[in-house]
Amino acid sequence: MRLVIFLVSLFITFTAFAEQDKYQFDDKEQAVRFSELTKELRCPKCQNQNIADSDAVVAKDLRDKVLALVKDGKSKDEVIDYMIDRYGYFVHYDPPVTPATLVLWVLPVLIVVSWLWLYCFTPTQGISETNMDRARRSITCKIN
Repeated sequence: MRLVIFLVSLFITFTAFAEQDKYQFDDKEQAVRFSELTKELRCPKCQNQNIADSDAVVAKDLRDKVLALVKDGKSKDEVIDYMIDRYGYFVHYDPPVTPATLVLWVLPVLIVVSWLWLYCFTPTQGISETNMDRARRSITCKIN
């Protein structure tokens, strides 16, 4: 009985191993470039997960396309440019600085600085007791 339980548990553990994509490269430089690119490119479906770690179908397609481009002899920048042209800046973890991204970074800082300026340097007049008494008398006189 122990032998049967052992064999069943052994069978279950062998089937639990996940199958990982095996890619063949012509040289080690291509393998290194492929690894760097798959860790640097973001999966369009999975939020904040690179295509090396993602199990999504689109990530598999992107890995296959990166593999094809690397085997064609494309440089790292050429592959990244291809992916950006096809999927937009979202696919790259390190997007370039553009006027739109500058607005996103500068505008909140300008809002905070202008709020602090208005808060600290604009004169404020509080309502004193005498002004409050005058206001009350004015209201009570008009009511009577």
